[in-house]
Amino acid sequence: MRHLLCLIAICAGTGPALAQGPIFTGESRDYVILRQPQRDHAIELLMRPVNPATGAEPQAVEWERWSPNGPAYTEARRIEWFAAASCASGIESLRIEGPSGTQNQTLGGTRNTISGSINYDSFDPDALDAICQDVAQQATATCGEIPIGEPGCDTVFTRAFGPSMPLPGSAQIRVSGQCSNGPIPATTYVPRLRLTCRLTESE
Repeated sequence: MRHLLCLIAICAGTGPALAQGPIFTGESRDYVILRQPQRDHAIELLMRPVNPATGAEPQAVEWERWSPNGPAYTEARRIEWFAAASCASGIESLRIEGPSGTQNQTLGGTRNTISGSINYDSFDPDALDAICQDVAQQATATCGEIPIGEPGCDTVFTRAFGPSMPLPGSAQIRVSGQCSNGPIPATTYVPRLRLTCRLTESE
């Protein structure tokens, strides 16, 4: 796994401007921040019925994601966050914790400021799947049949998530750091997401 802020170190001073200025804490002006691009992140999951030919009642049919999968699904969950950190006494280390685990980078006090961008897997895949599975089951109950190909039955649904409505079951993103003279308080972020669930037949 790549170090947390390798991209930031490479892009120091050359990355895009942050969407909002740094938040300073006290006279030391020590901080570590993330900023999501202004647009909401968008993910679309294609869902298919698992057992449509078993004779089960429509409401008993289970649904699964069939696309995207593998590396494409991981890439779909990544957000290119704008990031910055500063320590008047020198940055010792930085940490990000979230749905894809914990990543650390040690700088050993060699920099006072650093900025740039980082691609981070920002959503729990099981949480995304659960939302679309629930949506598909609700759509089936409303339609009375498996909605695919049924006139008048909706097959595309979009749900919005963010700070006021976090994605259920997906860990928030937490960033923290250590200056040479003490810790930087941790800050949590809830990414904004527009999730589209599309009910369809597999290819």
